[in-house]
Amino acid sequence: MGSVKLSILQGPRSGHHDPATPSGDIVSPPIVPNANGVYHIDPAYFPEVKVLLQTSKPGGAGQGKKGSGKGGTTEICSIHTSCSVDLFVGQWWGLCQIVQFAMVGHFGDPPWKETGLPAECVPPEPVHCARCGDGILDPEEECDNGEANSNGAPDACRVLCVKPFCGDAVLDTAEECDDGGYVNGDGCTASCTVEYCGDGVPQPTLGEQCDDGNGVSADGCTATCRTEYCGDGAINNAGAEQCDDGNGVSGDGCTTGCDREYCGDGVVQPSLGEVCDDGNNINTDTCTNSCQEARCGDGIIWLGAEACDDGNTLSGDGCTAVCRTEYCGDGVLNNAGTEQCDDGNGVNGDGCTAACIQERCGDGVVNNGGTEACDDGNTLSGDGCTAACRTEYCGDGAVNNAGAEQCDDGNGVSGDGCTVSCRIEFCGDGTVQPSLGEACDDGNQTSGDGCTAVCKKEYCGDGIIQTLLSEQCDDGNTSGGDGCSSACQKESTDQPPSFGGSKPKDQPPRF
Repeated sequence: MGSVKLSILQGPRSGHHDPATPSGDIVSPPIVPNANGVYHIDPAYFPEVKVLLQTSKPGGAGQGKKGSGKGGTTEICSIHTSCSVDLFVGQWWGLCQIVQFAMVGHFGDPPWKETGLPAECVPPEPVHCARCGDGILDPEEECDNGEANSNGAPDACRVLCVKPFCGDAVLDTAEECDDGGYVNGDGCTASCTVEYCGDGVPQPTLGEQCDDGNGVSADGCTATCRTEYCGDGAINNAGAEQCDDGNGVSGDGCTTGCDREYCGDGVVQPSLGEVCDDGNNINTDTCTNSCQEARCGDGIIWLGAEACDDGNTLSGDGCTAVCRTEYCGDGVLNNAGTEQCDDGNGVNGDGCTAACIQERCGDGVVNNGGTEACDDGNTLSGDGCTAACRTEYCGDGAVNNAGAEQCDDGNGVSGDGCTVSCRIEFCGDGTVQPSLGEACDDGNQTSGDGCTAVCKKEYCGDGIIQTLLSEQCDDGNTSGGDGCSSACQKESTDQPPSFGGSKPKDQPPRF
């Protein structure tokens, strides 16, 4: 078919002469068809289209686009256009097929005669002259809103009758951004979404060193999209760091490798107050779990060296000042006040019991180094053992022996009111107690039997008739002739009184 020349008129007497066009027609350099080989003709620039047509073979009527396109009449026709039209090589016009065409612009009357289309080449239906911007959506158009088409208005149909798209440099409703480009990493992605720290795409132009898409620090990439590293002062790197003090120095609690320094890691950290570090968690060896040297008084029993450790260096509280266990019998009064005494021998009866209890009168044990004669467990006298733990006995001057004594005058002598057996002496006990003023004691307290109830001898003339002494009367004297003889016998009333041998009434009694 040969090449097709498509030219656009630029203006009067501009451009160059095309030898394929009539003299005087001025055309611009050729333009390129679209991807489908279609030339869009706009009458504003191309009022005429010069077309080389070739009819089909004789008898080829009705073949349409399926005709061979060879043979038949070849003729050049001029088509005057008043609207846009799409033409392409091989296109059928009725029974004619376009072989070659050129866009011609001219001024004034055409210098050559218009031939028009052969009758057989007239399309069976009128040809629609498509034009972008006429408000009609043609097959080759994505949109056409007529005069509303715009390359600057959001969401508008573009002037080339294409829909708004990402990369057209216009921010449309569905877009977060549109910088007119198709590359990522400049703040606006190729899909017109805003690039930001945390979108999962590192944006070097935005100053991002990393972007893990989560907006969280301590996982290797900070929330501000900076690469995390040991020594940045933040515990990070997805758990790889135990610490990070930001100084890159060991011995201050955090190593240069961002591992936590601690008591028990085997490294002495003076800045952490460690004196030792044996790398274990045994608290009873020479280095404690607080990394201090073991010592008596630290409250930790140092195995093999200490028997006890109560956290101080005082003796007498159960653990000595040299961390030895205190016990009853060690000769030291100790054990946190549980001992009352400690004589170091574990023997009772010497003032300090085997249980280190102070021995005393009244504790029920005869002890105190022989100072006690008895100990009945109380401090009461009169029960056989005195309050001073001395044995009570008849004659000690104290009535005691738990009721066995009635008296105790401390002399061991009877006849003084208290017998040698510590029994109370009394009138009627059958024992004459001269010291008690007794003249007799017949063992009872009945008068009229020779010994009165108050242990006085009864006699004739004492004024008391002693029937047991055969007295018939007793007028208190021993004179006869007064009705009662000197023998205390009743006298005859007519018997003259006798004065011989009479005694005064106050004569002392006869013994």
